[in-house]
Amino acid sequence: MGKRFNPPVGRIDEITVTTDLQRSAVAVSSVVVSASGAAGQAQLFDNYGANSDRKLNIHVPDGETVQLSFPLPLDFNRGLRVVVNAATTTVSVETVVIDKDNPDE
Repeated sequence: MGKRFNPPVGRIDEITVTTDLQRSAVAVSSVVVSASGAAGQAQLFDNYGANSDRKLNIHVPDGETVQLSFPLPLDFNRGLRVVVNAATTTVSVETVVIDKDNPDE
């Protein structure tokens, strides 16, 4: 009988300001962005502590919510930084930590 795959349990962080979410490698499986008062924006960077190597740039119309789900989570190998503008009311990010020592688990 083959090895059984147990998907890792995700973590959901809800933020309202620019935040460094993860120092180490992480995979993002979904993002929800809401805006109020003007168009919102959330940018996800593959770099803890720096606005470089942007992987996602999500624009949200005023008063709307945008949800993105990824069947194959997006890898952020150098950590995860989320940058938001003033009109963004909340950003929820679902992540799974990548275990570089055991990639099959």
